Amino acid sequence: MIHLTEDMREFYSHIKKSAPFMLGYPGNLNNSFSELNIFFDFIINNVGDPDCLDESYKMHSKNYELKVLNFFKEIFEFNSDSWGYLTNGGTESNTMGLLLGRSKYPGSTLYSTNGHYSIKKNAFVLNMPYVEVKSCNNGEIDYGDLYLYLSKDKKPPIINLTIGTTFDGAIDSVQKILSILKETLHENFYIHCDAALFGGFIPFLDIENEINFKNVDSISISAHKFFGVPFPSGIFLSRERPHCAFVNCVEYIDSDDTTISGSRNGQLPLFLWALIKHKGKEGFKKEAIECIENARYLKTKLDNIGFNPMLNKYSNIVTFDIPPEYILDRWQLAKQGNRSHVVVMQHVNKNIINLLVDDILSTINL
Repeated sequence: MIHLTEDMREFYSHIKKSAPFMLGYPGNLNNSFSELNIFFDFIINNVGDPDCLDESYKMHSKNYELKVLNFFKEIFEFNSDSWGYLTNGGTESNTMGLLLGRSKYPGSTLYSTNGHYSIKKNAFVLNMPYVEVKSCNNGEIDYGDLYLYLSKDKKPPIINLTIGTTFDGAIDSVQKILSILKETLHENFYIHCDAALFGGFIPFLDIENEINFKNVDSISISAHKFFGVPFPSGIFLSRERPHCAFVNCVEYIDSDDTTISGSRNGQLPLFLWALIKHKGKEGFKKEAIECIENARYLKTKLDNIGFNPMLNKYSNIVTFDIPPEYILDRWQLAKQGNRSHVVVMQHVNKNIINLLVDDILSTINL
C-alpha cells in the first residue's frame, strides 16, 4: 500500500482548511465520494468511442458512460441517436464542438464573445477565422454587433454561445441568435453552446420556454462544477457523430477513435452515475433552486452595504465592487478590473454568506 508523505499530510490540512472559503470559483464542495475510492486501485481506461463496448481492452466503464450520456441527452433534449462522450474538461469539450463545426463548414468564421478563454485558444489551435463580438454591460453577447457581422458574411457561420459567462454569469440567447441567422439569410450554420457551469442547473429550473437547447448542434457541460466530481472533467453532446478526418478504426484497441483525448478517464462515468442515482432529477433541481435563491440573498446583503452587486437572471454569479485585498485572499475571490465575484455553489449557504459580508464590513470599518 502506498502511504501519504508528511508534506502530503500538510497539503491535505491546507486543502481542508481552505475549502470552506472557496467562493470565487465554481465547484460544488458538498459531495463525499469515499465509497468510490475502491475503483482507484485499477486503471480504468475508456479508450476509443463510447459505443465500442466489445473491444480487446476489458477494463473500461463505457456501459456507465452510455448511461450518463443518455441521462444528459434526455435533459438537454438531444435525441437517442445523437452522440457524445465524457471529456477531461470544458476546454476539450469546446474543442470538440468547434472541431465538428469546422469539419462541417471548412473555412467558416467562428463568432464568440466574453466566453471561456478556451474559445479563442481553440480558434488558434484549429486554425479557424475568429471574430470577437462585442458584449453588453451585463456580459451577454451584443446581438446588434453580431447582426452586422453576419449580414456581411456569406459563408455558414460557426457561433459559440456562452450559457453563463465566466465572470458575469450572462446567458447568450439561443432564440435571439436563431432570429438573427434568419434575418441575415443564413440557412446553414453551426451553434455550439459552452454551458460549463450553467448547463449543470439550467435544465432543472423548469424554464424551457425561456432557455432550451433544441436547435443547437453541440453543447459542453463541466462535471466538476455544479455536479462536484472531484477532478476536472466534462460532458460533450453532439447532434451528429463525428465525421472528421482524424476518425479511424484502430485495430489494436478494436475501436473507432472518435474522441480528442483517445485514452479517457474511466473513473468519471462511475462518479457521475453514482451522483445521478443518488440525487436524481429532483435532487439536482433542489440544489439548483437553492443556489439561485442564495445568490439573490447575497446580492441583497451586498446591496445593503453599498457594494453595487449585479446578478444576471438565472445566474448564481454575483459581481460587486472589489473588496480589500485581505478579503480577496481569504475567500479566494476572482477579480476583473474593479469588480470581484462570488460563485454561489451548493456549499455557499446563507451562513457562509453572512460570514463573508461580516468579514467585509469588519475590514472596511477598521
